Formats: sequence, structure tokens, C-alpha cells
Amino acid sequence: MAFVTGYEQDIFISYAQVDNTLENRNGKEIRWVSHLKEQLQKRVDQMLGRIGDTRIWMDLADLAGNESVTPAIDAAIRETATLVIVLSAGYLKSTWCQKEIQSFAKSARAADRLFVVHLADIPLENRPEAIRDVIGFDFFDKDVKAELDPSSIEYSNELFKLREKLAVKLTEMQKAPVRAEANGHATPAAAPTPAVYLAEGALDLDDDRDGLGTYIEKLGYRILPAKVYPRGAREFAEMLDPDLAQAKLFVQLLGQLGTRRTDDFPEGYEGLQFNHAQAAGLPTLRAYERDTVDFKTIKNESYRDFLQASDVMAQDLEEFKAAIKAKLKELALREAKPAAPSMGDHPVLIHACGNDMGAAFHVRDRLVSQSLPYEIVDDSEPLEEMAKLQDYAALVLVFGEQSSGKWIKQGMRKFMDLRLSRQPAEPVCALYFDPPEKRHQMLASPPPFFLTIDSGNAESEFQRFFTELRSTSAA
Repeated sequence: MAFVTGYEQDIFISYAQVDNTLENRNGKEIRWVSHLKEQLQKRVDQMLGRIGDTRIWMDLADLAGNESVTPAIDAAIRETATLVIVLSAGYLKSTWCQKEIQSFAKSARAADRLFVVHLADIPLENRPEAIRDVIGFDFFDKDVKAELDPSSIEYSNELFKLREKLAVKLTEMQKAPVRAEANGHATPAAAPTPAVYLAEGALDLDDDRDGLGTYIEKLGYRILPAKVYPRGAREFAEMLDPDLAQAKLFVQLLGQLGTRRTDDFPEGYEGLQFNHAQAAGLPTLRAYERDTVDFKTIKNESYRDFLQASDVMAQDLEEFKAAIKAKLKELALREAKPAAPSMGDHPVLIHACGNDMGAAFHVRDRLVSQSLPYEIVDDSEPLEEMAKLQDYAALVLVFGEQSSGKWIKQGMRKFMDLRLSRQPAEPVCALYFDPPEKRHQMLASPPPFFLTIDSGNAESEFQRFFTELRSTSAA
């Protein structure tokens, strides 16, 4: 029984016999494709949690390229959840292999169930149409122009990425409604998983980019692009824009080397993608790995300026992952932001650094629970000018993860000035620490009229804040 309900096999491996001949590698005789099957069986089972969970079908018969697909193999293809294609020069010459792809594509009607293992650098225009734009896995050595040795670290890295993608897809299909039978009844489409656009870049960043993609997927997001884009500027943009329209966030990893600048791509592929993301109004996060970029040796002035833009961060990969996670959490909270209650003419102003909206939303949620109106402003908005136009019942300053002690010190001074300008009806002032350890990064003591609220012990402190707020409003 397959792992995915409704199918006889989870994985069908389509390959050319010429790629599975017996070879001696490091004193051990193996067949390359058969070894791949064994490794996938073991590694995907590990991801799914039990030995033998994954059912893999692989035809071992030596069939002629001009034979028709037998009923047994045709049935196996139709009863398979995913297809792994071992693409090579030999595969392209096999009529048999082409028919396997066509049969699966016809029955599956879903490109995301096709997985391509590249044994050679086959140009896009030479690939079978059904898999031309499928992003695959590079199991070939570009330098020696041969398939990767199964004992190499490069093979292990690609195998890890392939098993992750297969396991994710099989789990997704298992959780989905059982597929429709041949009675013409379609299964309702599930709501699409939220997506992140992970920008293409220089080839030397591929492994790190793949690592970011795997991390983001584990956070519950799809990675775009999900297909290989054509290399022409117009064709690239035509596929880029619809993907950006689906994405919640644009993520770009940069490095010492940029993609080639041409008349069609004056800022390279990096600039084209970023410019379109900005035009689409998409939130962006960009970084290069700390201590890997020497600006003095970058000859292309355009790319050097691109790297030195104010929003490009120098971070370790783990720091960049944490920044991505925090940004996605903030965006999710923003989407869940309820409308401010209309009652009352004097809302509570919540002031936070732009990267600390998550902490600001924690305060917002407590206000909503008490039916109190609110307004959230970040450091890009003119606080003093807004206070002239609106009487606030209270001012809450958020000391979040991304805020500095200097920024909070300046914020307290602004709140003091605003409070004095509102005499005799002075607003209640509070300082919210999230995380609680931020208390230890204060550069000045809060004024005595400031209430302090610790996110780790917030209940009693919020109640005190609400009590003072109501008593002030009543007065």
C-alpha cells in the first residue's frame, strides 16, 4: 500500500537503461539509477517516519526504445503519486521514456508532481515539453560533464534536496482529499499555500539559496518561482510578475558575484527581479553573507551600488533565516489585523519600530479584548504632527526585538513632550517590553509617570494600565 491514499505507488522512476549499467565505483559495483532508488527508499522513509512507508516503482526490464508502453506500466504510471525523471542524453533518445512522461502528464495534470534528476546539462529547448520549465536537481558534475559519484558530498546534498521535496509533496497529497475516481467528479481545489518569492541569483549561491528555500518551506510557505523562467528579459518578466502577485514576501540572497549585465539586463537578473517586486508593492528582504563580499574587488559599479543599497543587510545565513521568519510572522499578523473599534474619540497610540510590528500587535490584541480603540504608528510616521490632529487617551512605546536603547530613549522624550502639551488632560504613558530581557538594554530610566508592561508577566500590568486608562477617561 502506498503512503498516499488512493494510489498504488508513491514514486515512479522513469529512466533510460543506458544510465543504469553496472559500473565499478571506488571498488564497488553499482547501478546508478538502482542506487538512487535505494537511497530514496531509505531517505524518504526517514522523512515520512516509518521504514517501508514509501512505495517506489522502477521497471528493470531491458525494453527497446520503440516498444509501446505496456498496459502494466501504463497502469503503474496512472496509479503513481509522483514521477521522478532521470534526464540524460540517453533519456532523450528513448521513445519509451518520452511516452512515460506523456502518460504521467496526461493522468496527473499537475506539474508539481514531476521531479527531474539531471544527469547532464540539457538545454531548455531540448528538454521534453512536459518538463521544460520544471526546476530539477543537478546530479551531474559540470566540470567533468558526468553524473555525480554517489559517494560524493555533492550527491548527498542533491539527494537531501530531492528527498525533502518528495516527502513534502507526498505528505501534502496524503493530507488532501482522496483523488477523484474515473467517474468524472472533480475534487474541489484546496486553498493555495501562501508563497514567498526567492529570487534567482549567481550560480555560486545556489546551495545557500536552496537552504533558504527548504527553511521557508518548513515555515509553511511555497517557494516561487516553481518553474524555470526563459532567459529573455521580456519572457522572464512575463513569468515573473504573476509569481510576484502570489507572493507575500520577496527574499533575495546576494553575493560577491552578480549575474551578467547586458543591454536587456542592465542590472542583471537581480535588479530585474527586485525592481519588479518594488513595482508590485511587495515587502522585500535582501542580504549578503557577512565577510563574503569584498566591495573593492567588484569591478561592475552597477552591481556594487546594488549591493550597497541601504536595505541590503550583511548577515550570517542563520541571521537571515531568523529575519525572514520574523518578517513572515509580522506580515501574517498584519493580515489578521482587525479593524480598530469605532467607539470612543480618543484611541490608544501604539508606537513601534517598523520591524517590531509583531510586538505592537500583541498590545493591539489586548486593547481589542477590552473594546478599546487604537492606532499603530511606526518610526516612519511624524508622531508629533499626528498628535496635533488627534487626542490620544494613552501612548504605548514598544521596546521590541529590533529596537535599540537609543531609539527608546528618544521615544520616551517624545512621549514626555506630547504628555506635557496635553495638560491638564495628560494621556497615560506605558513602556512595553517584548521580549522581557529588553529591560536590561535601557539607556535611561523611564519617567515616574510611565507604566511598564513586561510581555512575560503582562496580565497584572495590563490590568493596571486599563484601570488607569479608564479612570483618566472618566475624569
